[in-house]
Amino acid sequence: MTNHLTPPRTPDFLKAAAPRLIPYGTSGMLAEDYGNPAAEYAALMHGTGLIWASYRAALKVEGKDRLKFLNHLLTQDIKTMPTGAVHYSYLLNIKGRIIADMQVLALADETLLDVDTRVLAPLLQTLDRYLFADDVSLQDMSAHYTRFTLAGPQSEQALADALPECRLPLLSAVQPYAALCGWIYRTDLLGVPTWEVAVAGSRAGDFWSHLTAATAGKPATPVGWSAFNAARIKAGLPWFGIDITDQHLPMETGPAYHRAVHLSKGCYVGQEVVARMHSHKTVARALMAMEFAGPVAPSAGAPLYDGEMVVGNLTSAAPNPDRPGWFCAMGYVKKIHAVNGKVLAIQMDPADGTPTDHPAGQPVDHPMDTLMDHRRRPVLLSDLAGAKN
Repeated sequence: MTNHLTPPRTPDFLKAAAPRLIPYGTSGMLAEDYGNPAAEYAALMHGTGLIWASYRAALKVEGKDRLKFLNHLLTQDIKTMPTGAVHYSYLLNIKGRIIADMQVLALADETLLDVDTRVLAPLLQTLDRYLFADDVSLQDMSAHYTRFTLAGPQSEQALADALPECRLPLLSAVQPYAALCGWIYRTDLLGVPTWEVAVAGSRAGDFWSHLTAATAGKPATPVGWSAFNAARIKAGLPWFGIDITDQHLPMETGPAYHRAVHLSKGCYVGQEVVARMHSHKTVARALMAMEFAGPVAPSAGAPLYDGEMVVGNLTSAAPNPDRPGWFCAMGYVKKIHAVNGKVLAIQMDPADGTPTDHPAGQPVDHPMDTLMDHRRRPVLLSDLAGAKN
């Protein structure tokens, strides 16, 4: 097994865009923004946003036993995947809890696992532990590729202009491209056309420059984590390590559960727990979308209350670009309280110190208004939008 974990560096092509960099994981970094998060979010929703996806890594799995090997470990049906297919999947421990999520890409002679960079090292260790006499090899391909996400209503045309000789893949399909020395697949998980792109490092600068050039038909806007984070929360897209951790069971994760788990496949690690919960419809909590007003978001893990009873906790929150003064969020709520339209309360951070009046321009007949007090703020629950691809 080859294991070369290379922390990402700021590519030369990114320097002119002057991103504000922040740490990601123990050794990575990402672009938080390029100076105007509101405009970056608008590009994702109405134009074309281009994200340096430094938080993604690729693990190549080769060998004639690779599909059988992965099928015994992952929650998706990997053995019957046709070439070109893309499946979202979980890797569970023996207690049925999620230790990784990934997009599984079926190429002609290899299978790629597209994962968060923070997951790559433990994933390699876990997979290697299950290797015995199988004809399977594992190789970290992160150093070979620069990763991008292209998203927005105009992104398909932008990508077609950048790669005029290529046929773009359909939804949930992957296509290798010689022009990139890489591959592209489409998910639409942000609620708009969304493409994941891997480009050979030597060609990444040309790819970025072409898409962002003023001479292009409608240039893509560089987008940082702040805008992307708001878009993915509003779209109901949970993030591993934030909204999904090794403390969570698949059935708790909302629409992601139905994307990640094939309920009629054979045995895999943790399958007994999944099957029992599904059969008995026994789930203690559910991942829900939320919204609340305030000048700042409380910290991740902030408790949610129904009266004086703690019934859940916050996992993600971001300013809602479509509703100034409000936050979009997600978190886990005990199943009996996880009802669309239900109003709970969230414990704000002690340093919040905010007045209890309404945000500017907010009408006082909002259904949460009666719960506003100096310690907690009302939270309106809704079902996650959750793209199904």
